[in-house]
Amino acid sequence: MKKKVPPLFSDFFVLCRRSVGIFIHHPGIFLPLALVFYLPLILITLHYNLPLRAAYTFPLFQSKLLAGIIITFLNLLGLIACTLAVEHILQKKSPHTDSILLESFSRWKGATSTFLLLYGLLCVLFLLLIIPGIIYSIYWIFSLYIVVLTGTTKNEALKTSKKLTQKKFWEVIFTLFGLFLFTRLIPLLIAATGTVQVSLVIAALMVTRPIEHIFIVLYYQLLEESAPRGSR
Repeated sequence: MKKKVPPLFSDFFVLCRRSVGIFIHHPGIFLPLALVFYLPLILITLHYNLPLRAAYTFPLFQSKLLAGIIITFLNLLGLIACTLAVEHILQKKSPHTDSILLESFSRWKGATSTFLLLYGLLCVLFLLLIIPGIIYSIYWIFSLYIVVLTGTTKNEALKTSKKLTQKKFWEVIFTLFGLFLFTRLIPLLIAATGTVQVSLVIAALMVTRPIEHIFIVLYYQLLEESAPRGSR
């Protein structure tokens, strides 16, 4: 008799397979977006990584504050663009990179106001008590994606994200931990060693960042579909 795979692991691997599949089947969409948003972001970040500083120096970004602001907005615009690309693909439309870029810039105001509210509240929570900050960072993980996908208000996005994650809190934690282990921690550990070519680190990050957004959009839709109608 075959052992039944727990739903958590089953869903996780299905989401991983679908995320990678979407990226592989649409490189003409996600790679240009990665070049526009994530390549400059990665190069600026590597400038502050001491083992790699000799290879990549940026006199313009001697100010860490300026670099931090630029990185933040590149991250936000990359999130918007990848989310819109996934939405178009799932709706079986034929998205083009230029149209996605234009649509991304048209939606940055709503996403920016949500981002500022979200991280402002999280900063307060982390300063007061660390544990509530961690809990609410999980509760609100989908809020930016919800604003981009639905066009709802920032307050409604925070509430919706909390409703979706509250009842499956530990499942969400373990699922996102598995995702971030692949998309963030491993490339950072590779970069920290300083023993590999910088180009390989850049290539890895330009692939894993879009896959991360694809995964979260798919996971949000899975949670939304499985939630009781009255709790949405």
